[in-house]
Amino acid sequence: MQLKMVNRGESAEVLMIGRLDVNSAPEVERNLLEVAKRFSEVILNLEQLEYISSAGLRSLRSLYIALSQKGGSMRAINVPKPIMDIFEVTGFAFFL
Repeated sequence: MQLKMVNRGESAEVLMIGRLDVNSAPEVERNLLEVAKRFSEVILNLEQLEYISSAGLRSLRSLYIALSQKGGSMRAINVPKPIMDIFEVTGFAFFL
């Protein structure tokens, strides 16, 4: 799993590339929480996200909580249909 961040002033766009699964989730979560410390808005570009597991969903939930606690927000763009289906079935679409 790769993360590429683009600084957009008060917001950050994070491009997620690959599979967000149990193996990659801990490191991704650490990186996303660091991004949440620096920015009030995080845009997740999921165009190249191939797969997300429940561990990956927990990582995104941690980001959502960290941003919400400081009055920030997150949103997702370019979400592939299979990933959006997972978000909708799990109720995670609410966070985006």
